[in-house]
Amino acid sequence: KLSTSKELFVLMSLCTKMPFVMCDPETFDDEVFLYEKEEDIKREGQRFLDQKIPLQIAKIDNKQFLHFYSNLFTMGVNCLVFNGYMEDEYKLQLADLAPLAAGQPGARREPQRRH
Repeated sequence: KLSTSKELFVLMSLCTKMPFVMCDPETFDDEVFLYEKEEDIKREGQRFLDQKIPLQIAKIDNKQFLHFYSNLFTMGVNCLVFNGYMEDEYKLQLADLAPLAAGQPGARREPQRRH
């Protein structure tokens, strides 16, 4: 879905005007949260707003996916969290999704489930 969906939604920081990045306290992965449905990102993003983290939602069209994922490398992001905090959440290392953009061979691993 991270490459075949019509569109995805991402949490954006109002402070930096860039994708909101959170460091996982266990793995130290720098994570960006993506959602397939706008209503899901609004609901799940509320947890950050409740913590006074200023965020907004941005829509990414399919034709922008490669550019978006490639730019995450320049930000130091290494992990995508799809449908974060939901039952079907999974994590994917960015290098596994876009190995050429990361300058790495295309070895793929299975996505990790947080549960």
